[in-house]
Parts: sequence; C-alpha cells; structure tokens
Amino acid sequence: DVVYNHVYTVVDHYFNQTAPGSSFRYDANGYRTSGSGYGNDVASERAMACQSIVDSVRYWATEFNVDGFRFDLMGLIDQPTMDQVCAELDAIDPSLIVVGEGWGTIDASGNLETAQPGASNVEGAAVFDDSLSDAIKGSVFSDEDTGFVAGMVEKDTLIVTDVFGCDNRREGIDETGRCDSGTANTNYGGADQVVQYVEIHDN
Repeated sequence: DVVYNHVYTVVDHYFNQTAPGSSFRYDANGYRTSGSGYGNDVASERAMACQSIVDSVRYWATEFNVDGFRFDLMGLIDQPTMDQVCAELDAIDPSLIVVGEGWGTIDASGNLETAQPGASNVEGAAVFDDSLSDAIKGSVFSDEDTGFVAGMVEKDTLIVTDVFGCDNRREGIDETGRCDSGTANTNYGGADQVVQYVEIHDN
C-alpha cells in the first residue's frame, strides 16, 4: 500500500528540503491544494516528484521483491506518471500487479488524473470498481439506493456490465457498456483493469 499523492507535513519533507515549492500543487491564490482532503497534494506531474515515485516502486520491487502495489488515491496521480510506473514494473517483471483507488478527486492544476473515467488510458493499472459494490449491496452515500441484495433486481444488468469490465456492449444487456453507478461512469480497457469488490476498508 503506497501513498504518493499527499504528505502529512511539507516543512520536513525531503521534497521541500531538496527543492522548496517545486513538488507540491498550489491553487491560484498560492495555497497548497487538498484534492485528497488531507492536504499537501504532491505534484506528481513535475519531474522530481515523478522520478521519485518511479524510483520508489523500482526499489521496492527489486530490493524487497514486492510483487504488487496498491496506490492510495491514485486519482490524484497524473496519467503520464502512472504510465511510467507501470512500464518500469513491467520491465522488471510483467507479473507485478498495480491497482489503485481511481476515485475522482479535485485537482486544481488541471492534470489528467488516473481516475476511473480515464483508467483505460493507463495500460497495466487496475482500479477499484465501486459501481459493482453499489449495484450489489447499495450505495454508502444513499439510504434509498439499497442494491440488488436488498431487492433492487433491476441492478442485474449493471452487475453483468461490471463483471465484464464495463465494456459489455451487447444488445439487450447494456448498449453503452458504461458503469454509471458509484463514482464510476466509464469504460475500462477490459476486465483486467477492474478490481471487483463488495466491501473494502473505506466503503
């Protein structure tokens, strides 16, 4: 479980000590952004931050034989950086796994995020699919959206679509193939880009 999207404190962080102000995101008023809700968003799109993330996963994979990475709030990390991460790990061992939280976040810098709507653009990374979770057990954000197990049988086509990786364009099943429950409203590159679950630690 790696958290590269934000830091607890900026003052003592090595990014700030090495190149002050260069590796964090700032809004138009000069304040550090908080797309994560926890403050101090890392500017993964900048060269030093990007290289640090890539170097870090390479180190974990080669020195400690870590064979999988779960990216906390991967939606805050820009797509080119995640492309580099996946390419680096694939070169080390194609069987290494990269999954992440592709929740939509607020990025004041306008970067192309590695969130669910753009997941198919990042080959080699899979995202958690809250669409299936919501379709089966109901939404954590709505008391009315109770899900299939509580009697909403009309969720059956959405569940089938999710199982096929939100790319199930078949007449009579789902002609758009989009997963539009939860925070997802997207097509993935295939079922291998989707982490199916019913319950995880945060929802």
